[in-house]
Amino acid sequence: MTQTPKPNSLSNPQQAYAALLEEMKTLLNKKLIGTDLEHKFRLMPLGFYSEGSRAVASLTPEEECRLTGPVEPAAQPSGLASTFPPIQARSFENVEAVECSSALIRGKIAYIPDYCQEHHANSLHEFVFLTHHSSSRRLALMLEGVRPRAWNGIMLFQIGANNWYHWLIEILPMAFLAERLPREYSIYPFVVPKKIAQFRSFRESLELFLNGRKTVEIDEIGFRFKELIVIDPISHGPFNLAGGIWPAKEMFRYHPGLLLEYRNAILERLGIQQKNQSDLIFLARGNDRRAFNQDEIQDIALRHGFRPVYMETLSFREQVEVMFGAKVIIGASGAAFSNILFCQKGARVLSWLIPQYKGFSSFTNLADAVGADIRYVFSQPLQPIADTHDAYRAMYHLDPNVFENALKLALHAENY
Repeated sequence: MTQTPKPNSLSNPQQAYAALLEEMKTLLNKKLIGTDLEHKFRLMPLGFYSEGSRAVASLTPEEECRLTGPVEPAAQPSGLASTFPPIQARSFENVEAVECSSALIRGKIAYIPDYCQEHHANSLHEFVFLTHHSSSRRLALMLEGVRPRAWNGIMLFQIGANNWYHWLIEILPMAFLAERLPREYSIYPFVVPKKIAQFRSFRESLELFLNGRKTVEIDEIGFRFKELIVIDPISHGPFNLAGGIWPAKEMFRYHPGLLLEYRNAILERLGIQQKNQSDLIFLARGNDRRAFNQDEIQDIALRHGFRPVYMETLSFREQVEVMFGAKVIIGASGAAFSNILFCQKGARVLSWLIPQYKGFSSFTNLADAVGADIRYVFSQPLQPIADTHDAYRAMYHLDPNVFENALKLALHAENY
């Protein structure tokens, strides 16, 4: 039976609304436009998925995982033991949703994933639906609107769905796990973000798990769902953080066993055969987000036998093949490194981050799961950054000597 969340303290809703709105403005003033902001949003009590749904299937038990933050070459990694909770499929009835948002609305309550309550610093401001929430107050600001039509479906959308990392590591595995749902859900379509239709690799990766199941596209207007099946993610971490708070390895968790099952299913369905690890790959960036001295760094890599690869120009199969055959992979940290999932055991990876991200564990956890060895060097941003929004676009200069020394270790050191 669907549970009702504990009531929030809304004894003075106007004061609570003003406080949360001001909090949002302080954090996100570079993103907000217009002078009638107060008229576009409504304040809602906040609940979590487990409080607004009923479990329809238990898909896997809990599993131990080891959390490792970024480590420099030749340094000794230190891990933190954690437990990933059991993964369930949940049924939400009569909820509203939009693409690229994890929030679901029923009546006067907004529901977000349970893992959001583990770290109060985590913030899911999305700009399209759930604008901002405060876990400490258990309140949310939601974009007002009217959702058309009523559907049944399986949720393959959430915050960040148009980002390759969030799609490949957090969302697409739900399609893999949907194969374990009870028979009555076999006719439910996958509900996918309209935005991903423009990306070839997104479409091609989804095709591996359709098994005849239809898809329905959801956009920023969204839908009302008669029943929406929501499958817990197999990996999660913070999306955005409040100002002055930076990623820490304890904020990230993953299910090692399921990540490997999912990886192996992709390799099998693509028909990718065992091959020697011999390729030296430089993951080049084709955009100017987080711009750095790429030409200078790439020239050094080329002198050491690396070849540049622009992942965004490749099919999904080609991306998987590149990583599967790589002996050493180097490149600036970014969504392309999600494909570490397809590395073979023993592959070496070198990347770089700003110092504020010394606890950023998304890719180190993937490397641990498949047996790859990833190391980082750190480079100061060229302008002050106050939060993770600034970091997402921060320009920096990578010291060529620091990079080349680390590259030589990746190529030749017995103990990387």
